Amino acid sequence: MVSKTLKDILDRIEAWPAERQEDAARVLIDMEEQDSKPVSISESQVDQVERRRSASRRKFITIEQAREHFSIRRA
Repeated sequence: MVSKTLKDILDRIEAWPAERQEDAARVLIDMEEQDSKPVSISESQVDQVERRRSASRRKFITIEQAREHFSIRRA
């Protein structure tokens, strides 16, 4: 079943110039091709993702610490 939103846009696209309709079709074809291809990443990319997930680089501070930090910098 096609959603109402999709039906509405397709109706409007029919009024577009032919070149623009071809652009819209190309975008949809590209999206379809992307969905049909498996996602693959290299071993080095996997290693990098694992390294970044395991490394706790985030540094959290309290509101008071932030206020103190910025008040010192303004002085």
